Amino acid sequence: MVETLGRLMRHHGPAAKAIVWEHNTHVGQLVRERHVDEGVVLVGFGSYRGGVIAGGEWDAPMERMEVPPGRPAAGRTCCTGLARRTG
Repeated sequence: MVETLGRLMRHHGPAAKAIVWEHNTHVGQLVRERHVDEGVVLVGFGSYRGGVIAGGEWDAPMERMEVPPGRPAAGRTCCTGLARRTG
């Protein structure tokens, strides 16, 4: 993904900008490391429950993994409960 982003940016020229929505931080971290002087910004998102398709470690085969429910004291848990009560 990082190589594809690089090719797209070169194709569109030095004034090009991009927004990339990805499921974890490794892509953003690699882009930030490679373009440290270009103003790369990472924005994090969280999840409360569900599943993901991922490898357990680098180069591992993909598998479905359950996301554990949020802890009761976590901010996301608080907001999720609020949404259920009000909405």
